[in-house]
Amino acid sequence: MVLSGGVIAFSSVAFSLGVLHAFDIDHVMAVSGLAETSSRSRKMLGICCRWAMGHGLTLLLVGVCVLSLGVSNLDGLSHLGEKLVGFMLMGIGLWGLWGLISQDQIKFTSKVSLDANHKKSSEETKGISARDEPRCQHGAVLVGMIHGLAGSAPLIGLMPIGNFDSPWLGLGYIAIFSFGALISMLIFGGLLGVLFHGLNQRAVSFVIGLRIMILTATFCLGAHWVYANS
Repeated sequence: MVLSGGVIAFSSVAFSLGVLHAFDIDHVMAVSGLAETSSRSRKMLGICCRWAMGHGLTLLLVGVCVLSLGVSNLDGLSHLGEKLVGFMLMGIGLWGLWGLISQDQIKFTSKVSLDANHKKSSEETKGISARDEPRCQHGAVLVGMIHGLAGSAPLIGLMPIGNFDSPWLGLGYIAIFSFGALISMLIFGGLLGVLFHGLNQRAVSFVIGLRIMILTATFCLGAHWVYANS
């Protein structure tokens, strides 16, 4: 009974920390920046799942090194990861803004908003959705891997395992922690996909404007990240 209670407590702590970790501001902004204007929940879930896979894979690989080599100081690794995250956020912001400009979505949206014919507006909206296919789902894996090196990931995802007597216990902690991050990010991605898709059916101009704001904020956050870690 005591052992069972200890396992439950151990799993609960690891899972809860993973859930909270997924909502770090750089994670939320990066995943939001990877979203497309016409993203449905299924597409967003794919992006979030790939992000979580990359994030968990990095933690697992680094965790194996920590457990096998006995490394306890991860400050240098975290600092490098922070710089990479900054440049990555800037890249996501610029890439997304360029995608909007290259697809002429801003101009297209103006035409939709000024058109009084509802049928024609619906057809044009569908045209945007058809051309706005997600091109970044595989890139989400790389984004997740970089996030696995930065911020609080080494602090709460890797450092505790150095105190475990068994390496298998340490790997179990990483697995449960990563699973918590996956569940949390899937919920966030699903809700974001519902929001974007629902608004895209009713107010394309608003969705485009929202995406511009998100991408600009993502770039600015990345610039701050780079400056703060230079």
